[in-house]
Amino acid sequence: MGVSYYFDANEEQLSYATVEKYTLEGFKRSGLVNLFADVNIPSDIKEAEFKEAYKKYSNYTMVDSDFDVTFTVDIGYDRQETYTEYKKEYDSTIKQYRTVPVTKTRTVTDWKPFSGSCKKNGVVGTVKADNNDDLEVSKDYHVKESIRFNRYADELCDNAIPIQGSGFEDKEIKCDEKLASRALMSAQMKVEHGLSLPGDHERNLELYGTATANQVVNLVVGEYVMPFEYNEKKYEIKQYQSLPGIVNDYYPSEGLKIDRADKLRKEKKKSIILSIIVGLALGVILAQIPISILQMFGAFIGIGLAIAGSIFFARKYDTKINAVETEFKEINQQEKLEALEKLFQKLGYGELKPEEIERFSAWKEENKKETSKK
Repeated sequence: MGVSYYFDANEEQLSYATVEKYTLEGFKRSGLVNLFADVNIPSDIKEAEFKEAYKKYSNYTMVDSDFDVTFTVDIGYDRQETYTEYKKEYDSTIKQYRTVPVTKTRTVTDWKPFSGSCKKNGVVGTVKADNNDDLEVSKDYHVKESIRFNRYADELCDNAIPIQGSGFEDKEIKCDEKLASRALMSAQMKVEHGLSLPGDHERNLELYGTATANQVVNLVVGEYVMPFEYNEKKYEIKQYQSLPGIVNDYYPSEGLKIDRADKLRKEKKKSIILSIIVGLALGVILAQIPISILQMFGAFIGIGLAIAGSIFFARKYDTKINAVETEFKEINQQEKLEALEKLFQKLGYGELKPEEIERFSAWKEENKKETSKK
């Protein structure tokens, strides 16, 4: 069962290659500037060991396809349900605890079967066709590469030429049945995500029918890569050769960026929780005092104190966090700027250009925009 994929290997395939619009030397310079100027990258990036940059060619297969399917799925509908809990409560009149019922509400999801049909033409599925990367990263590396390619697919295709006569004929990988199946699987995910379904939730989605590959396009994509090691982990700075300016891709990104105010954020959360607990506890205590007005309004006083305390600590720690982050960014960016100037001298790249230096203070304008929105 499921969806049957149809692909004719004898059909004509279109093959292209991206053109080089940016030199390797230019990439070396811009790649380092973008990495060091990134406000989230810590200053000890200067301790990283940068390897020689190189050109790399990857192959992507894009399949234009038609889907004719039916589907079954479980649809969840949310509703509010009331229920009763029993808790012990101190009764100051009789001066002892008694069990009282408390009515509460909860969200309940009712699941019902649903089915339908769907015809979609011109659904493009994309797959990375080769496995020639040297970087030792997680198993989903190629999935991330395909996602990254899809992000820039239109621009890459606009900057491509027919592979015949391009000089890249030997790098082409023709689409076979295995690649076509992977590309059609990618297209099927688009169909699934595009289904118009009722309800609030869905589960157990199953498609049945056919997916037919029509036009197949193979694209050889040139890329520049600069490997580096940082804190005993391997990373890459990457840029498509045909798209100048698109550089900020670090693989993997985990472990590179830091949060200097992380400790304060945790303290903020603890303080807010503590203020809520103290406020509510005080409300309970006030409600037990044998003074009529306190018994009537004790709970409200406690809730009010909890809210006031939460707001107070939120504002207090937000001010601290902003101050710590601003101070850290100022020092961090200056240290990285000085480190990059030394690195450029060592590599023989000359002095930093004024527009490259400006990159290290660009975060200030972004901060102003964020502040004005609040």
